[in-house]
Amino acid sequence: MRAFIATRLSLDFSNELIRVSEYLKKELCCLPAKYGNQYQLSFARAGKIKWVKPENLHITYAFLGDIQPDKRENIIARMKAVRVDKFIISAGNLGCFFAQGKPKTIWLGINEGADKLEEAAKKLKANLAIDGFVFENKFFPHITLGRIRGYNEEMSGENINGVFSQALKLIDGKLSFAALNVELFESISDSCGQIYKSLYKMELV
Repeated sequence: MRAFIATRLSLDFSNELIRVSEYLKKELCCLPAKYGNQYQLSFARAGKIKWVKPENLHITYAFLGDIQPDKRENIIARMKAVRVDKFIISAGNLGCFFAQGKPKTIWLGINEGADKLEEAAKKLKANLAIDGFVFENKFFPHITLGRIRGYNEEMSGENINGVFSQALKLIDGKLSFAALNVELFESISDSCGQIYKSLYKMELV
């Protein structure tokens, strides 16, 4: 099974981010009309961006990959050995991950709480490494909003900065929630997309 460790967003926080996603979905396919000839064709048709469902929005501490079911209890034990205090998480900037110059992922960064997330991720990964888990990517606290499946030559970071700036005004830099737990999830693929099943929930102190 494919597993990861993450914190789910609060319902209110998720609902506000869906407003942002809906705005981006509408605006990213209307760039020529709204933002002038400099953008030429659209950034991406809505159908080319796979938007994350509200119930699946989360912040990942560690992606574990494919694991055997009998490893679950070991992972839970390693999680229990980590002490993490409750903390506040607030919304940061919008951005994109690029691969070979092509945008691949639309994300929302973290402002307040980024250091706490990094500290928790470091502790969890250190404990999991005892069981042979290897984590190569540097931790970057963020919330994935959408994954770009299509690409055209007009897509660029410069082209979407204006849209991102307007989208952030919807939440006015004040969106936050209290991180109260960390969960071990199994990622299940079905005909409707991804389902994240909680296998263990660790309450923060």
